[in-house]
Amino acid sequence: MKVRGGMVGTIIPRRRRLPLTAHMPFAAPLPGQKRFVFEVYEGDAAQANDNLYLGNFVLEPLIAGEAPTVTFSLDQSGVLQVPEWSAGNHVGAVEFRWAGGRKSVPMSRPNQGEPAGEM
Repeated sequence: MKVRGGMVGTIIPRRRRLPLTAHMPFAAPLPGQKRFVFEVYEGDAAQANDNLYLGNFVLEPLIAGEAPTVTFSLDQSGVLQVPEWSAGNHVGAVEFRWAGGRKSVPMSRPNQGEPAGEM
């Protein structure tokens, strides 16, 4: 995931058995902020732009003062899913905008039971 300064923050570390689920907490929204949009990349490079851009996730509507937590998962086939996010007692769906990958390098998918790649 792209973070400040164009660097990459790890959502799911390498060499994890599939399937798996991870939860990522975010900071509470700023006053008046209605949504979070964050970019997701696949790869090992420290700079986001040197990795394969997968697309972005949109979380909305945000609740003032409530820090959201996003649930990420990789299924047996290595397909990334983000089924929901939560903040306080609110649970919301996540919209994913697929970009199809912006590099000519093919996306690799781990085989069932093999370690997953870093995202």
